[in-house]
Amino acid sequence: MHHVASMCLMLDTCERYQITFNLKKFLFCIPFGIFLGHVVCRQGLMVDLVKIAAIINLEAPRSVKLLKKDATFCWNEECQKSLDVLKEKMVIALILVFLDWKKKFHVHVDVSCIGLRAILK
Repeated sequence: MHHVASMCLMLDTCERYQITFNLKKFLFCIPFGIFLGHVVCRQGLMVDLVKIAAIINLEAPRSVKLLKKDATFCWNEECQKSLDVLKEKMVIALILVFLDWKKKFHVHVDVSCIGLRAILK
């Protein structure tokens, strides 16, 4: 579906369910934008390198304050592989995708006086 058609469908759906937006905060027809830590552009979705620099440069821990007195800290090859996989998964742009309206989904919302969080499952 063409981008403009998708946007019109989304705005029509919001209007039907009386969901309003502050259009002063919307940007249309721009070459790229930042959304949820991702760069959205003509080429698709990419990660914002500024946001993921800390993850990319994360080093393996050298020591840890352990809960048990006699426990020893051991960072082995398996630990390093797990950290590398985690870093790899956290810096790819596949997390953000277009919604398939034909599939069933749930929106979980958590709201407080200081913030809003929503999870799409």
